[in-house]
Amino acid sequence: MLCRRAGKEEENEEKENITYWSSCYGNSALQFKVWESPTAVLAADKPAVMSSDSDTQMSSEKENVYVNQYGSTTERSQNFDDNWRFYLGDASGAEQPTFDDSQWRQLSLPHDYSIEQEYTQSGEAESAYLLGGTGWYRKNFTLDKAMEGKEVRLDFDGVYMNATVYVNGHEVGTHPYGYTPFSFDITDYVKVGEVNTIAVKVDHKTPSSRWYSGSGIYRSVYLTTTDKVHVDLNGVKVETPDLAKGNQNTNIKTTVLNESDAEKAVTVTHTMFEKGKDTKVGEVTTESKTVAAGQSVDVEANNERERRENVEPGNASNLYTVRTEVKVGEDVVDTYETEYGFRYFSFDTEKGFSLNGKNVKLKGVCMHHDQGALGAEANRRAIERQVEILKEMGCNSIRVTHNPAASALIDVCNEKGMIVIDEFFDGWMFHKNTNSNDYATWFNKTIEEGNQILGAEENMTWAEFDLKATVGRGQNDPAIIMWSLGNEIQEGAGGSGYDEKAAELIQWTKEVDDTRILTIGSNAVKGAVGNANNEHIQIANQLTEVGGASGTNYSKGDSYDSLHRTYPKWNLYGSETASAVNSRGVYTTKQSNKLDSEKQLTSYDKSAVGWGAVASSAWYDVITRDFVAGEYVWTGFDYLGEPTPANGTGPGAATSWPSPKNSYFGIVDTAGLPKDSYYFYQSQWNEDVNTLHVLPTWNEDSLMKDSSGKVEVVVYSDAAKVELKLNDKVVGTQEFEKKTTDAGYTYQTVKGKSGHTSMYMTFDVPYEEGTLEAVAYNEKGEVIEKTEGRSVVKTTGEAKKLKATADRKEITADGKDLVYVTVDVTDKDGNIVPNAKNNVKFDVKGGTLVGVDNGKQADHQSYQDDNRNAYNGSLVAIVQATDKAGEISVTASSKDLESATVKVTAKASEEAEETHIESFEYSRVFYVKTGEKPVLPAKIKANYSDGTSKEVDVKWGEITEDQTNKAGSFVAGGTAEGCNVSVVVNMIDEVAALLNYSTTTSQNTKPTLPTSRQAVMPDGTILSAAFPVTWETKDASAYAKPGEIVTVNGTADVFGSKLDVTATVRVAEEKIEIGDSVSGAAKLTQDIAQEDQSDTLDAIKNGSTTIGNNSDGGPNEDCWSNWANSTKKATKMRKSHLSMIHSRESVRL
Repeated sequence: MLCRRAGKEEENEEKENITYWSSCYGNSALQFKVWESPTAVLAADKPAVMSSDSDTQMSSEKENVYVNQYGSTTERSQNFDDNWRFYLGDASGAEQPTFDDSQWRQLSLPHDYSIEQEYTQSGEAESAYLLGGTGWYRKNFTLDKAMEGKEVRLDFDGVYMNATVYVNGHEVGTHPYGYTPFSFDITDYVKVGEVNTIAVKVDHKTPSSRWYSGSGIYRSVYLTTTDKVHVDLNGVKVETPDLAKGNQNTNIKTTVLNESDAEKAVTVTHTMFEKGKDTKVGEVTTESKTVAAGQSVDVEANNERERRENVEPGNASNLYTVRTEVKVGEDVVDTYETEYGFRYFSFDTEKGFSLNGKNVKLKGVCMHHDQGALGAEANRRAIERQVEILKEMGCNSIRVTHNPAASALIDVCNEKGMIVIDEFFDGWMFHKNTNSNDYATWFNKTIEEGNQILGAEENMTWAEFDLKATVGRGQNDPAIIMWSLGNEIQEGAGGSGYDEKAAELIQWTKEVDDTRILTIGSNAVKGAVGNANNEHIQIANQLTEVGGASGTNYSKGDSYDSLHRTYPKWNLYGSETASAVNSRGVYTTKQSNKLDSEKQLTSYDKSAVGWGAVASSAWYDVITRDFVAGEYVWTGFDYLGEPTPANGTGPGAATSWPSPKNSYFGIVDTAGLPKDSYYFYQSQWNEDVNTLHVLPTWNEDSLMKDSSGKVEVVVYSDAAKVELKLNDKVVGTQEFEKKTTDAGYTYQTVKGKSGHTSMYMTFDVPYEEGTLEAVAYNEKGEVIEKTEGRSVVKTTGEAKKLKATADRKEITADGKDLVYVTVDVTDKDGNIVPNAKNNVKFDVKGGTLVGVDNGKQADHQSYQDDNRNAYNGSLVAIVQATDKAGEISVTASSKDLESATVKVTAKASEEAEETHIESFEYSRVFYVKTGEKPVLPAKIKANYSDGTSKEVDVKWGEITEDQTNKAGSFVAGGTAEGCNVSVVVNMIDEVAALLNYSTTTSQNTKPTLPTSRQAVMPDGTILSAAFPVTWETKDASAYAKPGEIVTVNGTADVFGSKLDVTATVRVAEEKIEIGDSVSGAAKLTQDIAQEDQSDTLDAIKNGSTTIGNNSDGGPNEDCWSNWANSTKKATKMRKSHLSMIHSRESVRL
């Protein structure tokens, strides 16, 4: 019977998810592995509960022990994301294989533990009021016997931050930076055919970032196994130096590492294929080359062949795979694949950027790494969706700000034809914004001696290591056109020495890759024009000397002109532009950068931060200047943290609580729902579609009228002419005229108008209910039937139903893939109700709900909840596939609204296996008295992938007296149905006592006492095991006297002996604390007339500070205010005993 390679999460309503590991490689029983370390002490909030098997042995609850085996396939690198255990907090001894993590949470990577925490005023606005903390991850696995003699490497794509990695109890090294890949050779610490334990401690001390960073192993992990002779880490480099001349000859350099104890003669064969096909387009084999034992050698080859297709923006078909085979004699000992694309690019100081010989304006956005409701988790589909949304807008480039990208983003951009600037650092040597735990702590530090991280060299600093790790990973990726040394390196940091440090960074980069353009994002050069001694001017000059480009942040037209005039040799582009700040679907305000009472900003193109510009202004300044290569708008998507104008760099709320926790900068909100500015950019950037978008919405309470009753109507379009109709009557017509720059770039302005506001149409329309429609015409006067955007807005009726739309009809049943379901609140005719905020609940069958988001900045509800209020009519549910093929059903429901259901097919993964054992069910932890032999189960339950189960025999290995005659812990192994199984056996002399318990209770209230208590060893060690307790029964009357201490006696059966345990209960006095429910102790009245009262007075004393959704339109049962009374236009103000809003205030009575 086949055994499954990796485990999945099991849901259990009665207890936390319980899972563990097992493995399969043959039919022989495992030998026992003895670990001399003592039994693990308490490390979790919920200890494992033991039950008595006999007078000499106790065992833990039965667990699902998942099969987890690696190395049985021909894959060089195998995804290592499945079946980890996680604990939030520090855990003594958690690096040891015998540590009992049975009560830890089981999950799959990538994982962000900050997004799961509560928003707190102990945090900072700039990091989304979410904290970090210490987290532990553990994974147990087996390498099958085919891996004997192989090299084993563990590859992390990113851990935020301060990761310490242990293998079978050995610390192999640390890595402080949260955004760069790192690897460890773990060959010397793993055992083939035995259980191995990987433990990772993540120590994220805050404050550490100017935006939301997330915490944990938030990017994927891979296990790489190779022969002793193999391609080194990032060991293949592909270059086409003469591509611009029409010569596609390909130079390939391979670093071959020999980790055997003998000299080897190697040859290398490179075969090039069209990606995803077997079509061979080139092959070359090198001469034999000798590599000494323990050394590496570079093997170079040149592949000459006919012309191949170049990578173009948006073209995913022109990618190739270079398959590198290393041979020793006639044996292929390693196969390594490299993705590559043929393209060339350059800058011109007058015409800007060109790709494959064509002038291309960089229509870019800056992007932070979070995924809204998913936090920092680098899920490939989530990233792909973002890129797809941006491409539909016409975006052709992403500047990854301000840290190296996840590999998943680079891979997606390679496939989608999206150009990338990969940025190394936000700051360098000095902490930014008083973030005392940011990367500046390690930037200039030398990597400590004994750290076995791969790529570290003697006297290398962490800055050099992380820079080279980033460049090495991305050196062959066609999407990457520029390496950025940093961003606004002096902002919020101060200090000096930046120009000297820049020279080092330039040198380090070129040592690895000399084929990309070097750049930096600077906010300083525009204010230092003509100052030759300014450090940032000097950095720009250094970049110019090596053919680089100078990014200027928030330059406007005159600033671009001044820089170009003074420094004509600089290649210029807008590395950050705009910083417009908008909410989605808000038309009741037009103020710039000023929050309304709901903490919203206008959706009109009228709002920007003081240092920035609105969307149209920033683009106008770029498109009208050929020498400006393009712009990178801040930002493509809203991101968690930095909610300007409600930002703050220190602890505490920046506004009233709940204070905005995510940004307003995005063109698209955190849920992936476009704001109106999306269609402005689409009208300017996307030449493949016709855009026609109207704002505002057309309900009277969702818009603004001027004093004459007119509404400002904006139309974003690329049509030649737009006609605006209200209730079928033409209320306005405007035409564009096309303009062409010297470099051949085109744009349109409204006839008779100039400046940035002429790039879209504005109409003043007298308001009346009904239908407002825009009609687009091409240059021939023909109606354009197919357009993108919202061309019609209607006065809607009241909310009546929900509409659900999935972004895809089919996804992959691989346990990772996602479907995004957008839900709109509509009237009876299907029109989205503009201001709808109904609470929507999701029920998912066949998949897992992993997040719900509405994009609202000040919404503090957990993204992990199964419900959320719509924001301006819409919200999004994120559903993840399981590993089971079939139908996924997502139902959205809301009180008094017609529900909506959408169904998606989860197709079997290409890697899906035939029926196999997924897990076993048995007790995994045993406590046995020393001198006694453990009695292990003869049969255990096997659970199969088709949903069936059966009892199967287990063959355990021999247990020796040496193991049982002394206190200590060891892992014991066996086989069941050809699969490896194991248990942890703890030999103990005796249990001295159980932990006593203390608590408080209210008068005449029986306390709830724990069902089990942890064991204490004679030396005071507290075990992670707890034993069931039987408590004596006391009536509620025993707790009648305030201040009295009541003792409750209990007993536990431990190894056949009765151990006493005591619960001490203090009866509390009738005292009401802030936030307590005082519903039984306080009576409230108000002297406000019934007709002027608001909501529910008794809500003040219920102990809750949460406001209900109140979707029924009646009094809110969860809060009280005197709003109705205070806002009534009366000549005499009434007095109120209670004039406060209870929703977020505390009351002491």
